[in-house]
Amino acid sequence: PLRRQRQMCIRDRLKEHTSLDKLNIGALGNMVKQLHVHIIARYETDRAWPGAIWGTQSTKDFDASIVDVWRQRFNNA
Repeated sequence: PLRRQRQMCIRDRLKEHTSLDKLNIGALGNMVKQLHVHIIARYETDRAWPGAIWGTQSTKDFDASIVDVWRQRFNNA
């Protein structure tokens, strides 16, 4: 289906633009009413490796400017 194709497209872009160690894809729907999919590039150096990233707290502030960088990477690929 189209949803699976979109997931694979995102997976391919992450592999192309990162040096990820592992890719997690999770389909969830228990916290919000609609089903949604998380596609997460994981690194052996991330704060929760090798455990689940859910429920962990980052020690760094979120840099909103990186959102535009990633949008450009995905839109130009």
